[in-house]
Amino acid sequence: MRHPVSTSLSGSELQSTAALLWTPQAWVAGGWQADVLLHIDSAGCFAQVQPDTPCPLGATVLPGPVLPGLVNAHSHAFQRAFAGLAERRHSADDDFWGWRDRMYAVALRVSPAMLRAVAGQLYAELLQGGYTQVCARPAPNPHPAASAATRRRHPRHRPRYAASASASPAHR
Repeated sequence: MRHPVSTSLSGSELQSTAALLWTPQAWVAGGWQADVLLHIDSAGCFAQVQPDTPCPLGATVLPGPVLPGLVNAHSHAFQRAFAGLAERRHSADDDFWGWRDRMYAVALRVSPAMLRAVAGQLYAELLQGGYTQVCARPAPNPHPAASAATRRRHPRHRPRYAASASASPAHR
């Protein structure tokens, strides 16, 4: 699998190199390696990684240790559009399902264009932080009212808590 290069260098800085990056230390094959030369192909992907290699003329020297790109394995990009707008408790009996209903009510007001803009900003920030892959969550449930009705008809959809002798009824 080929992985795109993500560095703190700008695109123009990378384009002006001979497609070689060198770092005094990089995480390679499960451990730290010294004096690592990274060959970048014309598509901007790693073509070769060579530990224990002196820095050749023309290579861009990276200022610190290099890690492989990180994976954000659980993303809710759509929720970034309304962070803080559904996080309030309406009563002492409020639970996850009440939050979920409020969250979907807000989520369904996010247009596809708004979602593209929010996700684009999120992915740009993730890339700057070293993330090179994102596993995105599917779009919100288009029928939150149906899910609320289902919960009322089918109690198994409500969360269950183990009752203990010391638990008050509000915590059961």
